[in-house]
Amino acid sequence: MCAHLDWHAVHYVKVLLDRVFGPENFLNEIIWSYRTGGTSPRWFPRKHDTLLIYARCLGRHTFHAIRAGTYRTDGLNRDEDGKPYKNTRSGRLYFDARGPLVTDVWEVPFLSTVSDERTGYPTQKPLALLCRLLLAFTNPDDLVVDPFCGSGTTLVAAEQLDRRALGCDIISEAVHLTNRRLGTLGPRRSDQATR
Repeated sequence: MCAHLDWHAVHYVKVLLDRVFGPENFLNEIIWSYRTGGTSPRWFPRKHDTLLIYARCLGRHTFHAIRAGTYRTDGLNRDEDGKPYKNTRSGRLYFDARGPLVTDVWEVPFLSTVSDERTGYPTQKPLALLCRLLLAFTNPDDLVVDPFCGSGTTLVAAEQLDRRALGCDIISEAVHLTNRRLGTLGPRRSDQATR
């Protein structure tokens, strides 16, 4: 289970979710960091949201580590096969060629107002953010449920990653937008959004 929250409610909701799922089933607090919007002369600019991740039953949950980006280390070299390494007193220290493990701080750009991905829905999330979540916490053919599907980005990500999806929303415009987005993907396995 993933709850996406901003600074207004995250601390209250964390306490409530601990009561619902049990604090032992809490997996991660993921910080989604982005650099958009204005600044304030009275406090540090608020440029992140929080994703709270819970398992239904710790130990029986799905998790796939993700590697992305580049290593932040001085003296990184590549051997004759292109594998990254660093020279140490003990010899070569090799790094995984797929990149470093992704941590709980995710630098995923917010959707700009001119992004081709933008649908006009006010709370739309970037497809890259939802794809990373689904790759980490689901397997192909798993059922992904989004009870507040908004613009349908979760369902689109699920479709692209070969997951089944079910979405709903109380706002009829969100349901129509989601169904329109899913319709552009061609034949699909995902269920349509419902109101």
